This record gives sequence, structure tokens and C-alpha cells, in this order.
Amino acid sequence: PKGSVAWLVQQERYDEAVRKAAKAAEKSPDDERAVREHRMASVAWLLDRGRDAYLSGDTQAALELFVEAEAIEPFEPAVLD
Repeated sequence: PKGSVAWLVQQERYDEAVRKAAKAAEKSPDDERAVREHRMASVAWLLDRGRDAYLSGDTQAALELFVEAEAIEPFEPAVLD
């Protein structure tokens, strides 16, 4: 739905998605869905920053961001690509 964490990620509004997901996960740390959405938004944010770093020529920073994303969600298809 519009305004959800998944929707924000699809719209490439990663900062907003991470903030919203973090707030929900903090409010309900035992809510598996909230924690999963926070991981998903964080990975999307890291991959976006990694792509930006790579495209600007900072391959070391890109690699570090990609490795951090992999540490959060090692089997996420976007991370494996």
C-alpha cells in the first residue's frame, strides 16, 4: 500500500523507508514483520549508496556498503546480484 515501507523502497525513497521501518522495529522489537521490513529497507539503502559510490568511482566505499548489505541479508537476490 502507498506509504508502506515496501512502497517507499519501490519508489526509491530509501531514507524515508529506513526511518519508518526503524521506528516500527524500535516500537515493537518482537514484531518479526517490523524487524524484517527494517532489514529490507536497510539493505535497499545500502545497495543504493553502494551503487552511487561505484558510479562515482569510489569502488572501496562501494564494496564496503555491499558487504554490509550482504551481512544483513546474505541470501537476498538483490545482494547476490
